[in-house]
Amino acid sequence: QERGRWRVPGERWRGGPCEVCQCLAGGAVRCVPYCPLRDTGCPQGHVLREGDGGSCCTCAPAGE
Repeated sequence: QERGRWRVPGERWRGGPCEVCQCLAGGAVRCVPYCPLRDTGCPQGHVLREGDGGSCCTCAPAGE
């Protein structure tokens, strides 16, 4: 059970804006960092910067 909702093994959901979680066998939950910008990419002249700890990844000007 996660946030009052029952999950089944193998089910995945967004745990937050920077996290994806999965229900494992035995009722365990595993959450890992998630970067939504990996799917869309950054605008030209910008590069993807990984998040650190509680922050999401971001697009930053190249060379910065």
